[in-house]
Amino acid sequence: MHTSPLSLRSHCQICGVAVEGATAPGDEWKWIDADGVSLVIEHPPGWESPTFWQDLAEHNIAEYSRLSAAYALGYGPKGHTHIADAVAGVPAPPADCCGAPMRLAPSGWRCRVSSSCDVLPFFSAAA
Repeated sequence: MHTSPLSLRSHCQICGVAVEGATAPGDEWKWIDADGVSLVIEHPPGWESPTFWQDLAEHNIAEYSRLSAAYALGYGPKGHTHIADAVAGVPAPPADCCGAPMRLAPSGWRCRVSSSCDVLPFFSAAA
């Protein structure tokens, strides 16, 4: 995954962290944070401690039961993929193609209807 040539920046709709556009396989976008992460796993506070489960069982048996059952059944820590809020710096689409607005891909503007159409660059040669 590489950062985008457009320098797209935004904030995640879910957690509010600053994210930037990055290219992903298949000429698609991903949103990554400053650590280069697009998928965030949300563990309970203090889970890094070697005595986390023991302490939880001693102080909050209901939460211990809920978490241990969730982890055992494969419903462990919650997570989310960063989703950009309003994105600044996106150039306006050059025109419609095959009757539909073009889609902004990491390689340039792509036709939404046909993959055989030419990819238009982000900026014209005159710019």
